[in-house]
Parts: sequence; structure tokens; C-alpha cells
Amino acid sequence: MFAELPHLALLLLPLLHSVAIATPSRSTDLLRLSYLESHNDTFDYNSQKVRGVNLGGWLVLESWITPSIFEAAGHSVVDEYTLCQVLGKDEAKARLQNHWNTFITEDDFLSIAQAGMNHVRIPVGYWAVAPLAGEPYVDGQLDALDNAITWARNAGLKVLIDLHGGRLPTLYLDNLLVTSPFGYSSRITERTLEAIRGLAERYSPKKDVVVAIEALNEPAIYNGINLAQLKQYYYDVCGTVRDYSHDTAVVLHDGFLPVDSWNGFRWSFFEAQLDAYEKSTGWLFWTWKTEGASACDMQDLLASGIFPQPLSDRQYPNQCL
Repeated sequence: MFAELPHLALLLLPLLHSVAIATPSRSTDLLRLSYLESHNDTFDYNSQKVRGVNLGGWLVLESWITPSIFEAAGHSVVDEYTLCQVLGKDEAKARLQNHWNTFITEDDFLSIAQAGMNHVRIPVGYWAVAPLAGEPYVDGQLDALDNAITWARNAGLKVLIDLHGGRLPTLYLDNLLVTSPFGYSSRITERTLEAIRGLAERYSPKKDVVVAIEALNEPAIYNGINLAQLKQYYYDVCGTVRDYSHDTAVVLHDGFLPVDSWNGFRWSFFEAQLDAYEKSTGWLFWTWKTEGASACDMQDLLASGIFPQPLSDRQYPNQCL
């Protein structure tokens, strides 16, 4: 079952054979509530509303959120890259460590919970997990993120970890990180996937708190990345997270595209599985019905129109010749 949240700018695709379905709403994203509910015994995603807040400007600096950090470093500093570049690693580490220790504390998590919130989204840059040689960034953010997970658990909050600064060929995939130009390189894409891999390995075991990992913050199609490239990255992210967990949802941004641009996304893989088995003697699906695990619920998949009817019907024919 898919449920619509008209104003939630997220797309959660939890399993390899999940698909994106268009809705008439202008909102381009869907939250697969039944999936999260089946893996979470303290938050009912079918009956409770997700109400959360971002912890921006903490583990990824943004000048409009914490201008004092930038003003103290000089006019040439416009983002975290140039801050570290101008200050040097030792001074940058000292200032950022103080910022990480003081800007967000456990008291903030308790206040967020007391205000009625139940989720926090925590941005983190790829350089905190999988830094590139020669870049000026400093490390230490993951220790702060570890603390945040503990604080969230104590406060009864769920956490979505957002890869807020990442790199794919042709551009930075974050509109704030524009000062470190580079050319096409598969190594750069792999480094971003390496960051996803590191986050999944470190945080997916904490599934009582960490409910999702976001593939990338606001990848903008209009800034030069093409849709095929973005979809391939999303495929790779889903596979990478699944290597470590089937319980952690994967959050995908729509790329600022109309909702129908994502019609059928990953649907072809489901049909390809059926076709591959039918090239031999056929298949038996596991299972007919469940109590909320809709990805493995044939009755639910039939009702959602994901499982083809008739069974021989294909939107993507001739995939397995």
C-alpha cells in the first residue's frame, strides 16, 4: 500500500523491487508508510503523522544559518570547503569541533521532542565519511552524528540521515557546494557511493532510531545532471544500502521534476524478474498476504497495480530475450 503525504518532499523506496507511482498532487514524493511500520515497533506510520525538523548548519555548514562562523574567517569564505581552505586543517578542525559540540546538543533533541516533533533529518557531507585526497575538509562529524543518534533515542525521536553534500560527474549535487570545480570522473561518483556505503554500514544496525538514509540532497536536473544519470545513481544507492540492511528506507529526491517523470521507476526490474523465471519453468511468489510487509504481499501488490494483471501483461516487454 502506498499512502500520499501531499507536502512531504521525500520519496521513500524501501526495497529493490519497489516502484514509484504518480499521484495527482503537485507534491512529487511518496512515503511508503506500511514498509516503515513493519520495521518499527514504536512509531505507527499508518496512524501517526511524521512531524520533524532539519538540523541544518550543524554537520554541514551553511552561511545563512551560521553567518558568524564565516564572518570570523574573512570575506573570501563562502562555504565549508573555502572555510577549511582558508583556515587550514588544524584551525578549521578546532573551530568546527567547537561548533559541533555547542550548536546542537542533547538539550536541543529534548526540546524538539517536547515541541511535539517525532523525527529529525540530519545533513552530513560525503567528506565526513569518504573524503577525497587533496580536499581541505576536516573530519570528526561522525562522532557528533553518533552522539545525535544516542540523543534521539533518549528523546524518542527517529532519524533520517541526509547525504547533503555529494558529487556526481559534471557538478556538485548540492546547491551550496559550488566552489570546488572538477571534471567528469567515475571515481567521484564512486566516492559518493562510498559515503552512502559508510553511512549504511555504520548506522543501519541502529534501526530503532535511524529509519532512513537519503541518497542526496536536492540534485537539480536543471543544473546539468541528466535524468538517466540520476536514476542510475539512485539504483546504485538502493543496492548499496540493501547490502547492509533491508530495514533502512532509502530516501530519493525528485530532482525538481514533474511527478510523471518518475512513472515506472524501477518497475522494469520487477517485470524482468518475472520474465527471467518464465524463461524457465516459472515462479512461486512469497507470499500471498502479510500484516504490513507489502513488498512481499502479493495481495497488496495486485491491489496496487504493481503485480501485472493479467500475469502476462508487460509495460516493459522483451527485457529478457
